[in-house]
Amino acid sequence: MSGEKKYFRKRFFGGFNREDVVKYISELAKERNESDAAREKAESNYNAMAEAFEPLRQRAIEAEEAMQTAQQDMQEALDAKEEAIAKVSTLTFEVTTLKAELAMAKREAEEGRVFKAEALESRAKVEKLEEVQKCFESIQPHFESLKSAISPEEKVYVEPWR
Repeated sequence: MSGEKKYFRKRFFGGFNREDVVKYISELAKERNESDAAREKAESNYNAMAEAFEPLRQRAIEAEEAMQTAQQDMQEALDAKEEAIAKVSTLTFEVTTLKAELAMAKREAEEGRVFKAEALESRAKVEKLEEVQKCFESIQPHFESLKSAISPEEKVYVEPWR
């Protein structure tokens, strides 16, 4: 009946042919029943698809949330990486500076060792001189007695180590 025109035959005493009307009504009922069945089938398919779609929609939402979390984690990791690079740069500069200071300190220590060695050498000389002086002082009285024993014409000139 979809779109085609139906004409009812007229009756001789007025109205329409009863069989045509009954046939038309039964065709309309059949069409409506078929339409209802198709609608119910479409609704059933729609509901089945909606039920199948819901888990997919949930997975899509979860995937979106996971992607956002991953993006945040990645951004945090990038920030941490940049911070670490800055720290490494700072530490590299500090290490370079400390290496230069260490080299300078080693040179100064070596020079200090030379000075220290010279000071130790001087101290050793001073100690030897003090030892010689003590020896001289211990034999000084013997020289005095020898000096007095020598005659005045034969005086020996002795100079003390002072």
